[in-house]
Amino acid sequence: MTFIIAEVAQAHDGSLGTAHSYIQALAEVGVDAVKFQAHLAEYESTLDENFRIKMSGQDDSRYAYWKRMEFTPDQWHGIRKHCDDVGIEFICSPFSIPAVDMLIKLGMRKFKLGSGEMFNYSLIKHIAGFIPDQLILSTGLSTWTDIDQLIEFLTPMKTKYALLQCTTKYPTPLSEIGLTLMQAMMKRYNCPIGLSDHSANVNTGIAAVSLNANIFEAHAVFDRRQYGPDSSSSLTIDEFKQIVEYNSDFNKLMNPAIDKNNLDELLTSTKSLFSKSVTLTQDMPKGTILTIEMLSLKKPAGGINPEDIESVVGKQLTIDWPSNKILSWACLK
Repeated sequence: MTFIIAEVAQAHDGSLGTAHSYIQALAEVGVDAVKFQAHLAEYESTLDENFRIKMSGQDDSRYAYWKRMEFTPDQWHGIRKHCDDVGIEFICSPFSIPAVDMLIKLGMRKFKLGSGEMFNYSLIKHIAGFIPDQLILSTGLSTWTDIDQLIEFLTPMKTKYALLQCTTKYPTPLSEIGLTLMQAMMKRYNCPIGLSDHSANVNTGIAAVSLNANIFEAHAVFDRRQYGPDSSSSLTIDEFKQIVEYNSDFNKLMNPAIDKNNLDELLTSTKSLFSKSVTLTQDMPKGTILTIEMLSLKKPAGGINPEDIESVVGKQLTIDWPSNKILSWACLK
């Protein structure tokens, strides 16, 4: 099964109530985890940081935007508890060491780092020092050499990690998603591999599941027309539902439930409905010596098996026999 993560990120636009609305909606469609981003502006940004997408005049700087996206530790505790209450995993991406410490106090054991943090070795080392259950890393800005070096850095720390193929474009054209790169990672690295998607196309998630991705992550939004820097590259709640349902169906489809060496149950229940027995082409009187031209195969099974039809040739009927009844060895000599 693919582990499906719906990333809320900044789709809540600083509203605690909206954040909780996303948790509830995504839990109802069955995602495995909801992921947020823990921003502490004073530890991760300066007034020199430029907007990736300046959506409106509400924030006069990117620093002010991150400040507006912050939640207090108590509010994060409520978010975490809400996830626990509805049965989905709470994951959060930190962007500073104080954010990591805050999340550790919440008991979070699975961390996700975005592509821009792949080179932040001090942050990675700080997380790894707590031996989390898993450190999920997006590789959108990393070369093969970068990834190899990071794994070399992580290996002595005994930290479990997963790698996500990612293209850092918002939205990402389908031709640049890199599913073949995800497959190459599966061959190259001995760890869970998945896809972090920004295509806003439900087929990308379906394809990732079909290729046995361990993890699929995409941004979630109620409607792609709503305010937010990631809205145009997100999946809607209903699109996440499609991927969740496909994930379940695909797992069932790949289940080797039929044992071709042991079909007793299947044969007992259905073979008589679909198989045939030896019959006559027309009504025949007692004493008829049967030829191959006089024999036919008709449903149901349960009489003389089709593979034994040659053994019937040359036999003599001991009683009159109609064409609409399967033959029996008892009426032959």
